[in-house]
Amino acid sequence: MSRRRAVHVEYQELSRLAQGAEWAKAEKDKVDVVNIAILANLQVGLDKRTGIDVGDIVFSGNDELRVTHDWGDAVQLSCKGHSGSFYLGADGVVDYSGSLDSAIDKSCFSDTGEKREAPVWFFSCHNVRAHNGFYTSASFRVWRLS
Repeated sequence: MSRRRAVHVEYQELSRLAQGAEWAKAEKDKVDVVNIAILANLQVGLDKRTGIDVGDIVFSGNDELRVTHDWGDAVQLSCKGHSGSFYLGADGVVDYSGSLDSAIDKSCFSDTGEKREAPVWFFSCHNVRAHNGFYTSASFRVWRLS
C-alpha cells in the first residue's frame, strides 16, 4: 500500500499546473471552493462598512477611481492611469499598495446608492506566504466626487 504525501503548492503555481495536469485541476477546484467561501465571509465585512472607505469606487467626471487611503476626515484616491492592488482582509478591512493622489475631504463625496465589483486579492485558504494570492473581485460602494 502506497501513501501519497500531501504537497503544498502556492496558488499561482497550482493555477499554472491545472492548465495541463488533471490532478492539479482537481486540487485547484477544491481550493477554489474554499476561497469562494472565504470571499463570501469577507464580503459580509465589506457590507457592514459605513461611509466612504478604502477600495470603494469613485466617479470624478468621466474617471473611475478607487479610494486608496482613509485619513479619518479625508481620503486619497488612486492616481489616474496607475495601477495597484487591494488586499481584502477580515472585518471589511482593505489595504492598498500603489501610488496615492492628494487627500480630499470626505464631505466632497456623495453616495450613489450603487455597488460595483472591483478587483481584490487575499491569501488563498488564509495561508500567508509568497505566490499564494487568490485574485478575485468583491462588491464595493460607488461614490461621486462633487
